[in-house]
Amino acid sequence: SLSASEMEIDQKAGWGDARHAVLRLGRLPIFYTPYFTFPVDDRRKSGFLMPSWGTSLDLGSEITIPYYLNLAPNYDATITPRWMSRRGVMLGGEMRFLGERQNGSLSGEILDDKVDSDLHDNRRSAFKITHKSNPISGLHTRIHAIEVSDMELVVANRGEHAGVSYEVRLGFSPDWTTRHDPPGSAPAQHER
Repeated sequence: SLSASEMEIDQKAGWGDARHAVLRLGRLPIFYTPYFTFPVDDRRKSGFLMPSWGTSLDLGSEITIPYYLNLAPNYDATITPRWMSRRGVMLGGEMRFLGERQNGSLSGEILDDKVDSDLHDNRRSAFKITHKSNPISGLHTRIHAIEVSDMELVVANRGEHAGVSYEVRLGFSPDWTTRHDPPGSAPAQHER
């Protein structure tokens, strides 16, 4: 349950304010904040998202504190700094966009790794782009590309970026698509 010493809800603005809020699991208090705002409808605003933390043998202790940017009704961004005691600080970001006949996202991460590698320098990075569109009736396109500097970043990301893949699809009906994989790359898995 969530309780607060003071709470105001402004339906017109679409936001509520809580002061001295405590989140309890049963009777046990597990989170306290002196002040926070929350939506009461589907409007969005910039601000910090819920942090996450944990520990593992490869990364050590870690904490991630994402910040959400509500840039416009049809696009937004999230900046995600992540501190890992054994690896260093990783800075990640994602931008999402939505159009009348298209949507997609761009994301990337960079890590100046504390772990030395004989195969690579300590600067590790990942980049991902997705784009789907339906420019005219009966024609749909999809682009999906992931580039990872090396497998050490895959470990730091818990396997999220499992290598390098590129996929470009162009369809003229739901059953006909064309795909291109660059020479030397593993075939990308794709949805149907």
